[in-house]
Amino acid sequence: ALDETHLLTLSMSDLSVWCYGCDSYIHNEVLMDVQNKGHVAKFGKSKVTAPQEEVASSSKEPVEEPKVFAVRPKPWCEHLECHVKKAPPVFMAAPPCSLCQDSSESWYCLSCYKPFCSRYVGEHGLFHALDETHLLTLSMSDLSVWCYGCDSYIHNEVLMDVQNKGHVAKFGKSKVTAPQEEVASSSKEPVEEPKVFAVRPKPWCEHLECHVKKAPPVFMAAPPCSLCQDSSESWYCLSCYKPFCSRYVGEHGLFHALDETHLLTLSMSDLSVWCYGCDSYIHNEVLMEAKNKGHIAKFGEPAVAVTMETIAE
Repeated sequence: ALDETHLLTLSMSDLSVWCYGCDSYIHNEVLMDVQNKGHVAKFGKSKVTAPQEEVASSSKEPVEEPKVFAVRPKPWCEHLECHVKKAPPVFMAAPPCSLCQDSSESWYCLSCYKPFCSRYVGEHGLFHALDETHLLTLSMSDLSVWCYGCDSYIHNEVLMDVQNKGHVAKFGKSKVTAPQEEVASSSKEPVEEPKVFAVRPKPWCEHLECHVKKAPPVFMAAPPCSLCQDSSESWYCLSCYKPFCSRYVGEHGLFHALDETHLLTLSMSDLSVWCYGCDSYIHNEVLMEAKNKGHIAKFGEPAVAVTMETIAE
């Protein structure tokens, strides 16, 4: 991209398009042809995005199009002080995993700076985090920082040094993130406002068949955690339908998932579904029953599925 000034690129992992010139993901109808060809290569069929009459004529019931979630990284987390160590002077743009040598999706551990592959390759970054309690990690794909302890992206001035070194490794120059006079004036000056990441949930995952059981007839809008009784951020396990608190409260939902291998869970805050096995949001028709019952509990009525007929009206 830098040598040839070829700025747009298609990921064959999730079929997203990245622009190096804008430093951003792009979604536009101009890209539909290449994304459809990528979809054919991965799944054996084209993804129908338009026109609407083609979808309506299909004998198969149209599935609701996955929504895009706007995810704002946390501006601070409790693990920053202990788990971010001084960075080495130089990073590699695509370091091979310390265990399997794969370099397709590399993450640097911010405690020991060993590189590991992602959850979608060999899961060695996750295993390292669990084994060593090294919780923060830098993606060399997009230079985002993930905290396994908070289950969230983090954006904080403490991370600027490692993110800049990653930027140098990838693009040959440091990334200017804020006016220098502001940074120089005080270490307590406000940091650049965290960006909002647009995250598209996976339309399918391998755990749906075994980990989503038949939902009970009624949900509570804010059920108390089965272990600590907190109801401020409630999640229903989609295997046993016990409610648990979030990682930001007592982490009982996470502990339950690890102890029982119940991997899919429904948030009663925004009715999104998270898979601990895929480390991703999931949106699939298999989840509609549980989501609708959650919607009834929160709003007194089922969610309106967005079909092509609804859009046409």
